[in-house]
Amino acid sequence: MLVKAQHDTVTKDFLNLTLLMVVAFLLSVLIGRVTAGAHPLRNDVPSSTLPPMEEYAKPMPPMAPMTKMPREAVPPAREDFDLIANLWTVLELHRNGDMEEALAGWESLGLPCHTEVWRDVGLTAAHLRVGNVEQAADVLDYALRKEPKNAVLHYYNALALLTKAADAPDWFDATPAPSTRFVSHTLGRVTRARALYHLAAINEFETAIELAKQVTLGQQLVTPVLFVGVPMVEPIGNGVKRLEFASLPNGESYEPLYSEHMPLAPPTVADLLEVLGAENFEGKAHNMLAPLYLKRGLLPQAEEHMDAAAALNMNVLDGYQQLADRYEAREQHGDAFRANLKAIGRAGGIVGPARKALDALRNSFNESR
Repeated sequence: MLVKAQHDTVTKDFLNLTLLMVVAFLLSVLIGRVTAGAHPLRNDVPSSTLPPMEEYAKPMPPMAPMTKMPREAVPPAREDFDLIANLWTVLELHRNGDMEEALAGWESLGLPCHTEVWRDVGLTAAHLRVGNVEQAADVLDYALRKEPKNAVLHYYNALALLTKAADAPDWFDATPAPSTRFVSHTLGRVTRARALYHLAAINEFETAIELAKQVTLGQQLVTPVLFVGVPMVEPIGNGVKRLEFASLPNGESYEPLYSEHMPLAPPTVADLLEVLGAENFEGKAHNMLAPLYLKRGLLPQAEEHMDAAAALNMNVLDGYQQLADRYEAREQHGDAFRANLKAIGRAGGIVGPARKALDALRNSFNESR
């Protein structure tokens, strides 16, 4: 009996171990298939229906580009709008002659780095209009170190120099010596004579003319923004005072938030120069160079700049008449005749210049005999 019981126990243990091994094997197979994503094999699929092996070697076709998801309309910072509105306001102050307020406006504005030079131009013009010549010179000195090839800066520098020349003394030998002369001198200080200011101004005007074509009149002083919903109140600039607005920072357009929308363009360089009175600064530079050269006795150069000023629609007033008189004083009768012809119809005179032209022509014939 004891031997039989031991035999039954061994048999039972063996069967249990075998069953455990079978269950473990089945579980391992099942877990492997689930992990690999395999499906149960089917033996009823004919081999002829399987795709050839070369199909598996083909590269995958390129994926279609994803369509760009529309970006939500994000309004720009409020200061973007305020900057544009304030710029138009300052320009209107210039147009109306409110120079003190315009000066305060320029000092409170901050333009982007690539257009900051035009803030310096506005500051300079405002300083000169209110008589702050030294402050204007300081702004110009700083701006020209940053932008040495800006024609408008050179133009305004010439104006500042001419303003200084008006109060500067002339050379001692420029006028007849009086019997008594009072002289003063300050150690360590050199007073520039008027002629030196004129020479420097001539150089600045010539530089402004040389660089004039590099000025981009259509350049916007700040980045444009799209404004929508337009309640007009006390229009300024291009007719807008305060608006509700929306835009993308990079300037891309999008469906407006409101049914009505309009782009509010910021001022351009042309808008700035127009309110400053410098819209034709090249022609004005020619027109101011002519009398400077005339005063120095450089008559051909004076005539050249008068011709250039007239070609740029500037009124040379009696410049040609003065030029003709100077030619006649030098007995250059042919040149005087030409200058008198150019003077006809200018400064309101026709008969006088025509008579002088005939006189110069007669003198030229008499001289050639």
